Amino acid sequence: MSAFNYNYAIVSRIPNSFKYSGQQYSSKYEKESEIDVEKAREEHRQLIETLKKCEVRVIELQEEEDYPECCFVDDCAVVIGATALITRLGQTTRQGEVAEIRKVLKDLKFRIVEIVDPDAIVEGGDVLFTGKEIFVGLGQGRRTNERGASAVVDAFPEYNVTPVRIDGQVQLKSLVSMAGKDIIAVGNSQNANRVMQQIRQVAQYSYRILKLDNDKAANMLYVNGRLIHRTREEIGDRSYSFDPLAYIVFPHTNYYSSPPGRIPNSFKYSGQQYSSKYEKESEIDVEKAREEHRQLIETLKKCEVRVIELQEEEDYPECCFVDDCAVVIGATALITRLGQTTRQGEVAEIRKVLKDLKFRIVEIVDPDAIVEGGDVLFTGKEIFVGLGQGRRTNERGASAVVDAFPEYNVTPVRIDGQVQLKSLVSMAGKDIIAVGNSQNANRVMQQIRQVAQYSYRILKLDNDKAANMLYVNGRLIHRTREEIGDRSYSVLQRLIEDGVPISQRVLSEAGGTIQNCCLLCINVSHFKHIISTLPTTGFR
Repeated sequence: MSAFNYNYAIVSRIPNSFKYSGQQYSSKYEKESEIDVEKAREEHRQLIETLKKCEVRVIELQEEEDYPECCFVDDCAVVIGATALITRLGQTTRQGEVAEIRKVLKDLKFRIVEIVDPDAIVEGGDVLFTGKEIFVGLGQGRRTNERGASAVVDAFPEYNVTPVRIDGQVQLKSLVSMAGKDIIAVGNSQNANRVMQQIRQVAQYSYRILKLDNDKAANMLYVNGRLIHRTREEIGDRSYSFDPLAYIVFPHTNYYSSPPGRIPNSFKYSGQQYSSKYEKESEIDVEKAREEHRQLIETLKKCEVRVIELQEEEDYPECCFVDDCAVVIGATALITRLGQTTRQGEVAEIRKVLKDLKFRIVEIVDPDAIVEGGDVLFTGKEIFVGLGQGRRTNERGASAVVDAFPEYNVTPVRIDGQVQLKSLVSMAGKDIIAVGNSQNANRVMQQIRQVAQYSYRILKLDNDKAANMLYVNGRLIHRTREEIGDRSYSVLQRLIEDGVPISQRVLSEAGGTIQNCCLLCINVSHFKHIISTLPTTGFR
């Protein structure tokens, strides 16, 4: 399960006493300056509706007039995985807010951890969980203190917990927040910059830094693959124009038209040896393949992926398998050299698209190198290259991958026959490798276990079709129950609630997989200006 996949969101309604929130008030809420409560409630309702659209089940608590700031529920607990640390707030006027939150989390079967140190202060708004480690902001006055940070350490011993100093009484998550998997957004105040400098120095993992031009812009929430952020009017044009989501190169349209079919008529002879006239041996149902293809496109759009569709090319029956044509990691695109001479022309249009999208294009200079994208598995930390038989990826092709991506460890693994690596294993989530149950798949997985530089959770499925999946923007696209069987389907449903089943029955007849029907890549035109990719060994 992804660190940013959520089932529930607990919210609290806004009380009338909220009009005096954010100021020092007496027990009678003496008036100093009033907040417009009705406008605040409208914004709150908008947030609730947005969370529901993100497939989150919202639990709404009754407002409590005795606690004007009861709607700031994130301060009341730190929830990571199945553990909920009940916080101790610095303002005595707020400490009663945690009671109802404790009750709800207990009812939801979380493991409740209480703070025993009477001098510890910790607020949830000061605790940033990156999915890999935890940063705790230490502020001034009655904000989170070092003993509160120690309580976080005790509650989550499986994670590295590091304190960072904050000037004044602002919270950590008002300066920095998670904008995506391994992406930290940061504002532009002196305070935000100082906090980010500390994080760079002490982080145990690598992150991309999204530098925004004001602190309001760093106020965002990444949930179930979607990013909730403030409006253009509130954060300004420059910060608003950033689009952190991935988008995709997909077969096959030109940039300006969108004809209905993207699989060529010649696809009916795909997956077999055919002459230049496509002599008939056995035919694939092209219309059914196109329907499966359209279903994949619509599913990717629902995953917040921007789809670029290219025109089908009759001269290349397998042109829909675009993933074979390039290996794209970060801002670098290695243009591959396919083993089948009848397919080598497919890369031309993909090269053009990636060049227009401002990727750094790497060409293979070794004339004897063969590499297909379907043989290159990127785990997010390292790269495995499948070496097959016949005109499949070879050792010289693997060397080309090494040269193109020197920042990653690249390891070849042997494959029997002419199947591709990603037809046997694929990424099912962060640090999760799914593997089929054929002898070939088992031998490949055994090699990966022996040579991997990092640890992975292995998702063992009972057939190779079931390992045909695509993990994108926090969601898992996989094949249907009818195609992979009840047992594997149930395993996938338990793994991730946001799984999306689609049919690939006909496409698979031609050797297609969900992965090789699309080429995933980031939005380089924005990233190159405002994101620095830090070294894989951590911050410097």
